This record gives sequence, structure tokens and C-alpha cells, in this order.
Amino acid sequence: MPYEPFVVVDPNTKALSGVFYDYLNQAAAAQGYRVLWTTETSILTVVSDLNARRFDVLCVPASPHPAYEAVADFVSFLGYMPYFVYARADDTRQDFSQARFAAIDGFVPSVTTPIHFPQGRLVTLTNFASQAELFDQLRYKKADAVVSEAFSAQGYAAYNPGVLRQVGSALPAHLMRLVVKQDEPGVDALLTRLWSLDARPENWALMQRLMTDRGIKPDALWLNAPADPALIFRW
Repeated sequence: MPYEPFVVVDPNTKALSGVFYDYLNQAAAAQGYRVLWTTETSILTVVSDLNARRFDVLCVPASPHPAYEAVADFVSFLGYMPYFVYARADDTRQDFSQARFAAIDGFVPSVTTPIHFPQGRLVTLTNFASQAELFDQLRYKKADAVVSEAFSAQGYAAYNPGVLRQVGSALPAHLMRLVVKQDEPGVDALLTRLWSLDARPENWALMQRLMTDRGIKPDALWLNAPADPALIFRW
């Protein structure tokens, strides 16, 4: 399941890249393992694909949702990902409580945006839409705002300067993990040792270096739990 800029698939060569692609590969290699990137999936088929053993782990960061925790396991601490409100650069208002918000169906903001903005209106895109298509809803005035993590917004802004602006401070951050088949403790333990940021100091340092090398700002992913529990999103 490509999720730019975490895991990116080149449409022409099918080559993979991205900050989490590099992190998972390099952290595993440092401990004598190799990641086999076998197949793509979708948000709708992740659990059934895991149960059918089409793959062993969904290698994009995911926030544990109670509905998914009932049918899959979430392993490896990958930090806390804060979400922000983004609007068009020429939209100067500060109050978006009743705005039109765009979101991709099945992704975290499609569920949390109505929680944060109960008086707003949600415009949903299919789960096959890209992050670029999501932000284009602002560019072409089909929506007023988008709730997104900073990784995607920074990636879009790099190719579309002057289109977006961040509104206010961060919304509560989401715990990020990897998704695996339920009830396989041996797999859970292995993947935690390989990839949890708090499992080895080298893992933490590797993620920090990869973010720095790509110009990703520190507020895009908190590598440690925030001191204030109120800054963590609770389902």
C-alpha cells in the first residue's frame, strides 16, 4: 500500500523509495535481516491479505484503531505522528470549525476530522486517491481544509510551492506502529526488536538521520512520547 512519502512506488519503474522504506531496510540490515517487498495491498484488504499470508507485515506506519485492533496486531513503536490543519495559502481565516474538509476514505483523518470539527463538512475521496490528489482539493477550491500529517504536506509543498499554509498548532498526535497478523507472538517480538525506535539507540538515531537528510522537520514525527499526555490522541 504506497503511502507517500513514507513508501513511494515509481509509476514507471515500480522502484520503491521513501523514508520508512529506507528505515525498515536499513534497521533490518543492521541486525542481519533483509526485507522482502512482495506485494501491494489496500486499506480495504490489509487484514484479509495478512490472514491469507500474502505478506507478513504492512510496512507503512499505521495508527492503532480499535476496530482494527480487534482483528490484527500493531507492533513496533514508530513514534507519534501529529496532524495539522492545512488550507490554501490565500485563505487567511483562522476559524475552520464549519469548513469543508477533504479526506481519503479509510485513512485516519476520514475518521478523526469529524471528531475535531463536528460542525464541518467532510468531502471524501476514494481510498485509491493519492496524497497529491487530496491536497489538490484545496488548490482547486473543492474543499477549504485538510487534516494531514506534516510528511505529506511538506512533500506536496516541495513540488507545489505557495499553495498550502499550515493553520495553527498541531492536533493531538497518533501512536504509529506496523500491522501484522493477529496472535503471532514470535513475529511480534522479532519486529519489535528490529524496528521499534525505543528497542535500540541505533534505530532512533537512524530515523532522525533519515528525516534530517530529507529535510523533514522534527514536528512531522515525534520520536519520543510528549511530556503532556493531552497531546496524544485517544480513541
